[in-house]
Amino acid sequence: MKKIILPKKIFVTGTDTEIGKTFVSSVLVKKMNASYWKIIQTGDDSDKDVVKNITGFEKEKFIDEAYKLKNPLSPYAASVRENKNIEIKNILKRFNEIKDKRLVCEGAGGVLVPIKKDYFMSDLIKDLNLSCVVAARSGLGTINHSLLTIEHLKNKGIDISCIILNGELNYDNEKIIEEITEIPVLSFGNFDFSKKNDFGKLFEDKFRFEIN
Repeated sequence: MKKIILPKKIFVTGTDTEIGKTFVSSVLVKKMNASYWKIIQTGDDSDKDVVKNITGFEKEKFIDEAYKLKNPLSPYAASVRENKNIEIKNILKRFNEIKDKRLVCEGAGGVLVPIKKDYFMSDLIKDLNLSCVVAARSGLGTINHSLLTIEHLKNKGIDISCIILNGELNYDNEKIIEEITEIPVLSFGNFDFSKKNDFGKLFEDKFRFEIN
């Protein structure tokens, strides 16, 4: 069993889109007994509702998105198409209002997804001064994607608490990524998070988080 030490506030990012950031966020929200904030939501789906359904937490723990955009695109592309302006100062102001909470923030896509023409997801992580958890696929190609993501975050001076691999268990990839990055790597496997009992068991059998 691995032990991961987390700060009271964390940012969940990923190596790509659709790689399990929302599931990872749900695990962290549940384990940390934290509030959840999807900072920018694009498309018709609601990650906030997904986390609410998985965790079963009360609505007070779910913070409204700073921006909701209809098109399932990067925040910048969606804002341009919808003729909306994303103001970073509004996001930072909202964060300052909730920063005393135990908090899991979830980004959109990967670290170089543009929020504005010259402002990326990693810039937001840096401005929020948060450590991050990186979600990644477990299979072929994840070593390259993960190392590129970690290198970029390190170059930005962003702390990384751990990397979480989603999908079929691949302990070779887990070992190699952990060995090269010197960052703890966890493998979730193909987990059916619709089963609440199994979801709770995940905490007990695979790892233990401690809040710093």
